Amino acid sequence: MASLLEGEGMRITALPAAEPALAALATSPPGPFDLLVTDVILGGPYNGFDVAAAARTRHPAMPIVLATGYAGPAGSVPAWLAGTVPLLLKPFRRLDLLAAIAAARGLVARSEVCVAA
Repeated sequence: MASLLEGEGMRITALPAAEPALAALATSPPGPFDLLVTDVILGGPYNGFDVAAAARTRHPAMPIVLATGYAGPAGSVPAWLAGTVPLLLKPFRRLDLLAAIAAARGLVARSEVCVAA
């Protein structure tokens, strides 16, 4: 995902798990980020919904894209996020990722992105 976005001219900060993403999002402003792309399933005690919740709480205007390979409950957006966060189903193509970002941002533009995967 990070390499796809870098290929689109975006500057990426790829974080290996939820904890570093949560730490990065805890700053104000949220580091250099203006978009969050996170997998739903992350290693450790937190998941992508937790990361999205932290981002939404601290930075309500931050666009968020959630990615998942699950079609069941783990692949469903919680009610509090429904309609505000695109859910990108894996496997996806570059154009699918860009469309999800466009839906989250209103347009695709060069940006600084936090990717938690």
